[in-house]
Amino acid sequence: MSSKSSSAIILVGGYGTRLRPLTLTRPKPLIPFVNIPIISHQIKKLHEFGTRKIILAANYRTEDIVCQMTKLANDLGIEIIFSVEKEVLGTGGPLALARQYLDEPTPVFVLNSDVICEYPFDELFAAHLACKRKATILTTVVDDPSRYGVILKEGNGITRFVEKPKNYVGNTINAGIYVMNREVLNDIPLKEVSLENEVFAQMAVRNELAAFELKGFWKDIGQHRDYLVAQHLFLSSKGLESVIDETAVVRKEAFIGENVVIGKNVKIGMGAYIKNATLMDNTVVSDYCVVLNSIIGFSCKISKWCRLEKMCVLADEVEIKECISLRNCIVLPNKRVSECHDENILM
Repeated sequence: MSSKSSSAIILVGGYGTRLRPLTLTRPKPLIPFVNIPIISHQIKKLHEFGTRKIILAANYRTEDIVCQMTKLANDLGIEIIFSVEKEVLGTGGPLALARQYLDEPTPVFVLNSDVICEYPFDELFAAHLACKRKATILTTVVDDPSRYGVILKEGNGITRFVEKPKNYVGNTINAGIYVMNREVLNDIPLKEVSLENEVFAQMAVRNELAAFELKGFWKDIGQHRDYLVAQHLFLSSKGLESVIDETAVVRKEAFIGENVVIGKNVKIGMGAYIKNATLMDNTVVSDYCVVLNSIIGFSCKISKWCRLEKMCVLADEVEIKECISLRNCIVLPNKRVSECHDENILM
């Protein structure tokens, strides 16, 4: 069997409801993360590994994904194929639909598109070949396993899954990245089926699943706070406190603290204070503004003397008038805000 996987499937479906309002104007895989789409991090790492065919299993705003990922495919010299659901297929059915595009018998990478980590594809693939089981799941250890499906193991073999346990049974969880033999994909029915709760659960009973533990950082970007935590972990892994695009204009009197990402053509005014935040492309933060623990979408304008804190999330093309304070607010696209708010959704 080849020591490389020539193909990968990335699950890019879903509406990204927990990341709204950011996902009201673009699908979740295209949300910028450190200034490139979330999914581009995965595709670039797969390319580095040697994967040359990547299938994107999509069901929402597919045209947007096709447009951006076709350009990336051309830039990298790889093939990206779009497998589009016409009906709801869960997390397992899309793999059955996508298998028609696989033309080699080598094991296949399968990824959830919202996972950010160091992507140890070489080590994971080698571990899969060595374990002689039908599939290998990348696992990680978390402090609070109640949000996830917990994996129980004997050695490196997976024996059982416990979905979002109320009582502590362990803290090893499914990290959302897999290597599967082709026969696993061939056996998945082309209908709505859960990969985690049905396919994997049955394979665990038959002792067909192995676990490979991730040693580095990991985060799934499921919620707004997860996004900023993932950003901090990513930047820390690169030895960085912040990333500022070369086209951004930041007045020297402004303060840029740790865990800040500033996108293309962003303008930061005199005396502004930015910390633990993301400012996406074409946004303007005017003089003497404070932006803390917040995510600011594309082409927003924050006028002078504003203060945004406690997890504010602004969708695209929001304008905040002068001297406004927002705390823990979600602002929908194209909104003009002229009053102060605390813990509110502004529509």
